[in-house]
Amino acid sequence: MPSLELRPSQRAAIFEQARARLPLEACGLLVGTKTASTFCVLELIEAANLSTRGQDRYQLDPVAYMRAERLCQAHPDRHVLGFWHSHPQSSAQHSSIDLEEARGLYAAFQERYLYLIVSMLESEAEAAACWRLDERGEAFEPVKLKVLPK
Repeated sequence: MPSLELRPSQRAAIFEQARARLPLEACGLLVGTKTASTFCVLELIEAANLSTRGQDRYQLDPVAYMRAERLCQAHPDRHVLGFWHSHPQSSAQHSSIDLEEARGLYAAFQERYLYLIVSMLESEAEAAACWRLDERGEAFEPVKLKVLPK
């Protein structure tokens, strides 16, 4: 199973941004290095949610994606690994909308991006889960989330 590695400060920053955007979904990009089975986040790129249905949808601001791409051009060992977004009123489980959006990106770019989802439900105690499309680009498969020691 592939894994996504985050530092504790990065995980904390994602939850901080998600709390600040409540009751709307928050979102951003994950930039870092990758091997065949390990993705290591080096940078978080914050993004505005441009969706008119921000309580249960996100639309990543393309300006944030351009910032991420420029960062990767300046550092050729870095890649846009994927995206993170919050679920203000549901678990860190992907939704059918999340799957539909991921399939659309895969059809356009043939890239199996990572999708880190964080739950803001109090009962979830700030749960997080990571997903990516399978090799056929049809269904999500889990990605192990590792929070590294400091």
